[in-house]
Amino acid sequence: MSFGTKLKEYRLMNNMSQEDLAKKLNTTKQVISRYENEQRSPKLSIAIEYSAKLGIPLDILVDDKKKLDKSVSNDTLKFALFGGDKEITDAQLEEVKRFAKYIKERDNDE
Repeated sequence: MSFGTKLKEYRLMNNMSQEDLAKKLNTTKQVISRYENEQRSPKLSIAIEYSAKLGIPLDILVDDKKKLDKSVSNDTLKFALFGGDKEITDAQLEEVKRFAKYIKERDNDE
């Protein structure tokens, strides 16, 4: 899977438009489109910067043999559940995850 394919997959997993992703990466929608359509490949320095900003290990982002982890990040969960409230602690988020697991198991038992 190419850099552009992984970038697009990340964007879609996070319900982002190309413009949203471009803002997060401090670039333009056109650049994102060129990467996703494999019309362009990033310089190493850009790949390193994107890796840091997206929270994706560099080797996952650039190695064609490695797959992007499709699990939802804690930051994405915090945004989805709490509207991006940065004051939610990891402990509070873990408690919400445990409660969700409990509800799922309870409903499966019924």
